[in-house]
Amino acid sequence: MTVVGEHLAATLGNDMVVIATCFGGGELWTHRPPPGARPGHTEILTETLEQVETNTLDALLATANLPLHLLDLRTVPADRFEGVTKIMNGPMSQPINPLVAFDAAVYIDKVTPWHTWLR
Repeated sequence: MTVVGEHLAATLGNDMVVIATCFGGGELWTHRPPPGARPGHTEILTETLEQVETNTLDALLATANLPLHLLDLRTVPADRFEGVTKIMNGPMSQPINPLVAFDAAVYIDKVTPWHTWLR
């Protein structure tokens, strides 16, 4: 999967820094289409994720045992990322090569839903 950052980097070159956001678990604010709803209509819900999938950038960053940190991926030896083939996107993972897609990654141990006026 090619992410937007890769497309922007091809155009902007070194003038752009792409930072991934990673997490170790928590309460996720998400949405899904309700049964029978018109296209584009969703319902809001929260989902608790106790731990992230293995082989994700999120899982690798969790091994630092720091609740909040930023890692410059450009300075880490590539062999440290062997087997890292995904990143968490809400409660699911998506395939990605983090060293190609991102320059850095910020990690937070537990996430919580943001406040919203939506019900």
